Parts: sequence; structure tokens; C-alpha cells
Amino acid sequence: MPSPTPLDSLAEFASGLFSSGQVLVSRTTQFSQDEKELQSILEAAFEEACDELPGDTENSFRCHAPSAKSALMYIYRLCLLLADRSAPEEEVIRLGVCMPSLPTTADEVLSSDLSLRYLPDIYRMARAISEGDPLVSMLERMATSFPLSSVGIPPHLPPDLTLLQQQPCLWGLYLDRIIEVQDDSRLANPAVVSGIRDALGMHASLAPRMAAKLTLTRT
Repeated sequence: MPSPTPLDSLAEFASGLFSSGQVLVSRTTQFSQDEKELQSILEAAFEEACDELPGDTENSFRCHAPSAKSALMYIYRLCLLLADRSAPEEEVIRLGVCMPSLPTTADEVLSSDLSLRYLPDIYRMARAISEGDPLVSMLERMATSFPLSSVGIPPHLPPDLTLLQQQPCLWGLYLDRIIEVQDDSRLANPAVVSGIRDALGMHASLAPRMAAKLTLTRT
């Protein structure tokens, strides 16, 4: 849970996010220069994320620093909005427009996901405060643009999964996340339905709600 406590650097925020999910935020987006330390934290988190990828990862990925840093700063701003309830709706909307650039490569997807994978946690906390919270609708719109990172958030529009499908490791990770949280909002895509059926196989009891939905879905 983010707390509005003085924060010295973005690296400090990243360290808390990746180590425990417990972070500090302060009412600023201006930090001291900590590029070397921040890069080290991001690269370590990236290596750990790659180790957890399903399937064959013989061809290693590379951390794309601009994507990783942009996503981290975006999550920081979201946490600040979540902790500071005085932010007007216009500020939330403005932030939604200024989301990170859409990834165009597998490296960029994974680099952005280091931080953006916490989007569903922020979504749940925002909904717990109020389903009418502007953060809720903004995150549902963002879920369309970052499908891998937003599993658990019903997307405002069907996401484009082309980039994920082109990379088996990313596709496997996407399906695993859908099964883990039983996000049936993602079953609108026939390829997802087919992939989850194959992944579950004879183990439908591991995701009963998902399995029940699949019996009603035709591909």
C-alpha cells in the first residue's frame, strides 16, 4: 500500500516495489539523480522476471531502459494518486492520457511489465475505495493498451494481442496470468480460449470458474 511519506529517489521507490510491493511516495515527481542505482535495480528485476518466464528462454531478452523507467514513473504517479485522495479528477484524466509509450518489441513489453504488472493491485485498491473512483475507469482503459500487465482488470476495449502471440514466452505468461486470477474478461479472444483450454488440459479443477466459462464458449 503506498504511503505519502518523504521519498529521496525513484530508485528507493523501485527497490520497495520489486522487493516487497510496499512503497513510499511523496508529493513530488522530481527526484535526485540516481540513474546508476536505478538502472542496476531495474536490470536485476528484469533478470529475475526472465527466469520466471514459461517455456524456452534460450534466446535471452534485454532490458529496455527507457520502457522500464517510463513504466516505473507511471506506477509511481498512480501510487501517489492512490495515496493522495485530494487529487482532482482532471489530474487523474491527465495522467491517463500520459501513459507510457506502447511497446513494439518483446524486450519493451517485458521491461514495461516490471512495474506495470502492479496495475491490477492498484485497480483493486482503487475499487475498494470507490467503484466510481476515476482511477478505476482510467485503468480499465489502460488495460486495453497493456494486456500482459493488466490481467485482472477488465479492458475497456478488446486488446491487440499480436505482439504477445508472436513470442511464445510472452503468450505463455499471458495465459498463465489469466488462469491464475481466472480473468474471464479475457475470454472474448478465441486464441485465448484455445490457449487456456490447451494449458488446463485435464486440470480444469485448478481454475474452476475459468473452466465453467470455457464450457460455454465456442471457438
